[in-house]
Amino acid sequence: MTRTQDDLKKASDHLHYEWDMLNFAAKAMARNFAGAGPLNNAVLESFAVHVRGLIFFLFPENPKADDVLATHFVSDPTAFELARGVKSEILKKAQSKAGKEVAHLTYERLKVTAETKPWPFVEIATEVGRVMKIFLQHADQSKLSEAWAAAYDI
Repeated sequence: MTRTQDDLKKASDHLHYEWDMLNFAAKAMARNFAGAGPLNNAVLESFAVHVRGLIFFLFPENPKADDVLATHFVSDPTAFELARGVKSEILKKAQSKAGKEVAHLTYERLKVTAETKPWPFVEIATEVGRVMKIFLQHADQSKLSEAWAAAYDI
């Protein structure tokens, strides 16, 4: 299905929100902003949800018709995908961790140990940022909302 310019601009506002929240949560977790307990868990879960959504946006697997994808915003999806490359190991692990430890109630959670529980927030956010930069370089700027131009001088 082809999306209208207006649909894409509105969707890019939601994308911008996802990106802002991922970065806020990563910084908050890296600084131990929430300490221990439920608030820390809420920030961690926010990070996991937003990173999972952005990874899917950038590297979709079995997308549904109403999923917003990076390729909807680029003029040459093949060039973008070549520049983007394959999903890195850190993003594969983050996507799996978000799915198994946060988004779904799974038996995989029983295997989490003190050594495997921590998330490399900054490294994950940095890697998503690297791919988002490639996305923004390939994106048709007329399909992005003003939030992107204001925040990233594009």
